[in-house]
Amino acid sequence: MKRRSFLESSAATGVVAALTAIESKKAHAANDRISICMMGVRGRGSSVLSTFASLPEVEVRYVCDLDEGVRASRIATV
Repeated sequence: MKRRSFLESSAATGVVAALTAIESKKAHAANDRISICMMGVRGRGSSVLSTFASLPEVEVRYVCDLDEGVRASRIATV
């Protein structure tokens, strides 16, 4: 398996799991929020971060990226 395909499938699995958790939270407790940590927020990660941050039931608790400038920019955006 190539690195890129592994990362894409892992990211897709994580998104599906998070969305499933969001749906199950709606059914069980409307006041609970989901806390997430985003790792690698350049390019596609930035888009995923923006999507999660726009959801009212999701709280972005941590943002991690090796590039301090990118990390600081994404934290300011969130």
